[in-house]
Amino acid sequence: MRHGRAKAARKTLQFFRLSIGIAAPYQVLLDGTFLVAMLAQKVPLRDRLDRTLQHQAYTLLVTRSSLDELETLAQQQSSSNDDDDDNEKKQLFAQARQWGFDYCDSILEEEPKKSSDNKKTKKNNDSQNSDDNPLGAAGSEMLHLVRSKPHYFVASQDETLLDVLRFTGTTPLIRLSRGVLLLENPSKAQQSRAKSKEKSKWFGSGVATGEQERQLVQHAKQTQRREQQEQQQGNDQSTQQKRHGKKAKGPNPLSCKKKRSSAGGGGADGQDKEKRKRRRKK
Repeated sequence: MRHGRAKAARKTLQFFRLSIGIAAPYQVLLDGTFLVAMLAQKVPLRDRLDRTLQHQAYTLLVTRSSLDELETLAQQQSSSNDDDDDNEKKQLFAQARQWGFDYCDSILEEEPKKSSDNKKTKKNNDSQNSDDNPLGAAGSEMLHLVRSKPHYFVASQDETLLDVLRFTGTTPLIRLSRGVLLLENPSKAQQSRAKSKEKSKWFGSGVATGEQERQLVQHAKQTQRREQQEQQQGNDQSTQQKRHGKKAKGPNPLSCKKKRSSAGGGGADGQDKEKRKRRRKK
């Protein structure tokens, strides 16, 4: 796992731990689309999940409706023409369903098991309402489970389901992109929800606690402003000292011309000295 993805996954796990309270051991809820993509791209899920979740304990879960959906898809491929692509898809759906039975720790159901007649009527109702519901039976069941217990990691390739879960903002999402397992960063809805939750913490449940917290906040703001003003005044004084500290210096003595002493300068008494007489040689 690359350093950038590991760092982003660590930040995402910390975000959901602080904002929602999702902590290890994690519960990863898989759907049929994710199982099919995982087998098609030949991704070692256990190894990748272990590194993505920072080597924390986790359990794999799958819904009953997802396995039933894979079974119906495999039956549809077997009833169609016997092409090579159809046979590959049929085997892929069957392998994904068997992988869910073999490697998932538990199979979740929205409702307890009922009689065979009730199951038939339920399947007929689901088939009738599948056109109206873009999520389908499997997506609706996963959405109901996530809303009832918002502590699941959802691994899916269904963009419709992922968009709905991004909008709710309480579920960490896992998906595959070109054979790479990705833990999505928190969406804008999740970040805004976390910010509003943090702001609500400043106002206590009782009036007395709220007043105390407000007084503490005001006191902290006043001390911070006072420190900033003192620091600004100290900076202004230091700049003024630097500006007024520079004074005009004298000229460079090496660059100045030396003064010549006059031969016939005046004495201290104010009397001129007698000049020396020169004689000419004949």
